Amino acid sequence: MLISSSNSFAAEAYYDYKDDLQLLADVEAIEAQVLAQETMAQEALTQEAKKEMREDAQRRAESREASGLKSLFKCSYCAEDFSGKVQASHRLVMHINKSHPGKNPCFQCPVCEKTFAKAKQLIVHTKKHE
Repeated sequence: MLISSSNSFAAEAYYDYKDDLQLLADVEAIEAQVLAQETMAQEALTQEAKKEMREDAQRRAESREASGLKSLFKCSYCAEDFSGKVQASHRLVMHINKSHPGKNPCFQCPVCEKTFAKAKQLIVHTKKHE
């Protein structure tokens, strides 16, 4: 009788172990689904944020054009516009070095078209036009 009871206990333990493994596999599958859904939602939010930033930049550019404001930093080689207060002069220099190798960066006044070697000189100069 002792032998059959130990076999019964072993069988129950085996089935409990098997059930635990199945439960663990189910939980892992659910966690993977939730993670995939969260990742897709995050990517959608990122894409939406990028779209909103592009639309906002376009609205600002259209607003500047409608008001007649000229950009202070414009490439003198291809006329690409670098507006904004944050590092526009640096972006212009990087653009010239990358897109127009061998050319020296110069900063042209949008009012009188005078050119300067440094952005600071252009900024000081444009205040004379105010």
